[in-house]
Amino acid sequence: MILHVSYPDINPKTSSFAHYLREAEAMASSLAIELVPNPVENAADIERAIESLAREPNGGLVLPPDGTTVVHRDLIVPLASRYRVPAVCAFRIFVAAGGLMSYGVDYVDQFRQVASYVDHILRGASGLADPGLAPLCLPRPGAG
Repeated sequence: MILHVSYPDINPKTSSFAHYLREAEAMASSLAIELVPNPVENAADIERAIESLAREPNGGLVLPPDGTTVVHRDLIVPLASRYRVPAVCAFRIFVAAGGLMSYGVDYVDQFRQVASYVDHILRGASGLADPGLAPLCLPRPGAG
C-alpha cells in the first residue's frame, strides 16, 4: 500500500519551500511514500490541490512550517475536513482551528523559557556547561 502525500506551500518562490521540499523528498523515499509536491499561490490553487488529493486513495496532506500557510488556515482546515483528507500541520493553531494534528515546535513554550535562559546567562552560567540550558536536537529517523 502506498501513502500519497501532497505537500503544498502557499508561496513556492520562498527559500523555505525549497528547503522543506528537499527534506520531505528525502524522508518520503526512505519511508516508501510517494510525495506529490503541490505548489499553490492562492485560494483557488489550495482548493484544487486538496480536491485532487481527495480523489487519490491513501492520501494525506503535510503543511510545511511557513507563515503563508498560516494565513490560509481558515481555508485549508475546512477543506481537509470536508474532503476527509488527514492533514499534519507544523503549528498548533491549525488544530485550534479544527485541524487533525500538528507536529512541530511549541513556540509559546519556547518564549516562556527565554526569560529563564537569559537570566541564567546574565548570572554567568554557560549554556553549554548546563545540560538543562543546552538546545535539544533530535535526529530525524534514518539519519546516520
